[in-house]
Amino acid sequence: MLSFFYKPLLSSEGRFRLIRWLLVFAWLLLITSLFYDPISAAWTAAGSGSLFEDELLKATDQAGQCIQVQGVCLAQSPYAIGNRVFWGMVIPGAIFIVLLFGHEVWRRICPLYFLSQLPRALGLKPLLDVHQNLWLQRNHFYLQFALFFWG
Repeated sequence: MLSFFYKPLLSSEGRFRLIRWLLVFAWLLLITSLFYDPISAAWTAAGSGSLFEDELLKATDQAGQCIQVQGVCLAQSPYAIGNRVFWGMVIPGAIFIVLLFGHEVWRRICPLYFLSQLPRALGLKPLLDVHQNLWLQRNHFYLQFALFFWG
């Protein structure tokens, strides 16, 4: 059971396992930052000297102006970068990996797939045997579509 977590890093699969753990940690950190992030707002502040410093905030601070939207002056303030990282780096990066290296590489390093396989790797059994449930066998496509539509 513990060999799932601590395989030697000499093999190709061991390297992929390390990449998967790093991506899972980064993914969970990013999801957490979308709900609570007291740190990264300081990175976007004007004059912070950070890589994520927003040039628009810097320009409005220096000129003493505001940005008007529908006749209302919007206050420019530093913001958390979780959404910016997700939509500007993670999604394009995932698309780039799939296009450049193919679906198989992405499938091997995808953090969501990796997390979905943890119960199986830990030896936990499913709570419901699908082969015993005839209603679920007949209607699983409808149930999946309904849940997808509801989500």
